[in-house]
Amino acid sequence: MDPPAEVWPTQNRDFYSHLLASEQRLPQPIDVRERRLCVTWIVRACSDYGFRPATGSLSVKYFDAFLHASRCAPQSSLADYSFKKLIMKIGSAVVDITKHKESQVCELICICCIALAAKKTEPKVKAPFLGDFDENFTFQELRKMEHEVLDKLNWKLGYSTPHDYIHFWVGRAEWGVDRKKTIMLCNEAIGMCTVEADFANPRSAGIFGAGAMLWAYHAQGLPTAKLENEFTSIMGVEEEDDLHTAAEQIGSCLRISYPHAFKPRRAGSPTNVIDVPNMVAFSDDMATAQGVKRPKPEQFTPYHKLAVANRAAAPRSPALKAQKKNMDDIRPSTLEVMSNSTATY
Repeated sequence: MDPPAEVWPTQNRDFYSHLLASEQRLPQPIDVRERRLCVTWIVRACSDYGFRPATGSLSVKYFDAFLHASRCAPQSSLADYSFKKLIMKIGSAVVDITKHKESQVCELICICCIALAAKKTEPKVKAPFLGDFDENFTFQELRKMEHEVLDKLNWKLGYSTPHDYIHFWVGRAEWGVDRKKTIMLCNEAIGMCTVEADFANPRSAGIFGAGAMLWAYHAQGLPTAKLENEFTSIMGVEEEDDLHTAAEQIGSCLRISYPHAFKPRRAGSPTNVIDVPNMVAFSDDMATAQGVKRPKPEQFTPYHKLAVANRAAAPRSPALKAQKKNMDDIRPSTLEVMSNSTATY
C-alpha cells in the first residue's frame, strides 16, 4: 500500500481559512506622512539585515497595531494626540526623553517590531538578539520597549501578511507558470506598496496579496482567466472589485518600472472641457449602440417657437373654432385701432 500523498498547506483551503482567521483589521492610519517615513525605514532595515520579505511586512503589521493600540487604549487620553506627542508619550515610559529625540524613539519602536518579527519568521541562527541593536540604546531600554510592544499587542503575534497569501496562490498556479519569478515580482510589489497608506489597514492582507499576484501575471504577460476563476471560487464574487482595484493601484505604483503591467479598469476623468472629445467617441448614427450620440440641431428648438408649434398642432373642437371666428369678426384690426387713435389725437 502506497503511503498517503503529502499535502502542502499552501494547497489546502483550510490553510486559507487559517490565514483569514489570523487577519488583524485596523482603521486607516491617521499620521500618513509619519507612518510612511517609519515604514520605509523598517523595510530598508530588514533588507539591510538580509531578512525575508515577509519579515518586513510582519514588522509593519506590528508597528501599525502598536500605534493603534497605544492611541486607542481604554481609559487613555491619547486619541487626539499628534504623532510627535504620542511618540514622546510612549517613549517617556521607556527612555529619558530629555536625551532622545522623537526620531530616536521612533527608531527604538521600529527596532523592537523588527526584532519580534524576525524571531517569528527567520531561522534561529539568523534572528537577531536585542543586544545587536545597542548602538543608540542600552539593552535595558531595548528590552523594556519590546515588552511595551508585546503588552500592547496582547502577546498575539500571529498576523497574516500578503506574503502568506502569495505562497498560497503560487501553490495553486497552473502548469507552466514560473513560480520563482512570480514570487520575486510579488515580493517587489508588496515591498514598494507597503509604505503607501492605500495599502495599509483596513485593506486586508488577502486582498493585497491576491492583487499582487494578479499584477505579477500582468507583468509576465500571462493570461489571467484561470487565476481569476481561482480567486472567485475561493474568495467569492464580492471581493472581485477590491481585488482588481488593488491590482490597478499596484500597477500605478510600479508604472515606471513595469509600464506594461498597468491595467486600468476605467478611463480617467477629463481635466477640462477641451479633453472631452478626445476621451468620448461620438457617433452620427443615431442607431449606434456604442459611444455617445451626437445631438441634432432640431432637438434644440427655442421654447417660444416650440410653444407656438404646439398650439398650432393641438386639435380644437368645432365650438372653439366657431368662437374664435366670432371673436375675429368682432375684434378690430390693429390698423383700425391706430387710425382711430390718431384721428382722436
